[in-house]
Amino acid sequence: MALKVFVAEDSAADLFWLEMVFKNTGLDYTLAVVADGEAAREYLLHHTGADPDVPDLVFLDLNMPRLTALEVLRQIPATGQLPFCILTGSTTEKERFLEEFGKLACQYILKPLTQAKLVDCLQCFEPLRPLVKEMTHRIGLIHPAEPQ
Repeated sequence: MALKVFVAEDSAADLFWLEMVFKNTGLDYTLAVVADGEAAREYLLHHTGADPDVPDLVFLDLNMPRLTALEVLRQIPATGQLPFCILTGSTTEKERFLEEFGKLACQYILKPLTQAKLVDCLQCFEPLRPLVKEMTHRIGLIHPAEPQ
C-alpha cells in the first residue's frame, strides 16, 4: 500500500527537493500538494477519520500564504492524530512553534529536506517506523540509530 503524503508548500524549489527525496527513497508513495495554508486547512478538514485519503504523513511549510502552518494546526481538530512535519527555512520560529505544538505529533525540519532528515522524521512516528528500515535498506543510508 502506498504511503499517502500531503504537502502544503508554496515554493516550487522546495517542493522539487521534497519530490526528489521521495523519488530517491524507493518507497511506494502518493503526493497530494497544495500551495497555501487555506487550501491545506480545507484539505485536512475534509480528509479525516475513516476517509480513505487521510494522509499518512503531512508536510506543512511554516510560512505559507493565506494561513501559516501554526494557524492551520490550530484549526484542525484531528491535529494530534496525524504525523505532521513542519518545514521552515529559519530556526527563529522553532521555539514559538514548539511552545505551542511541542506535545503534538510534529517534527520541525530545516529546509531543504534531505533523505537523512526524512528518516529522522519518519523515525519519530511509531506507525511509520517500518518504512525507515525499508527505505534505509533501499537507498543504502545508514541511520545513526541503527548498528553498522
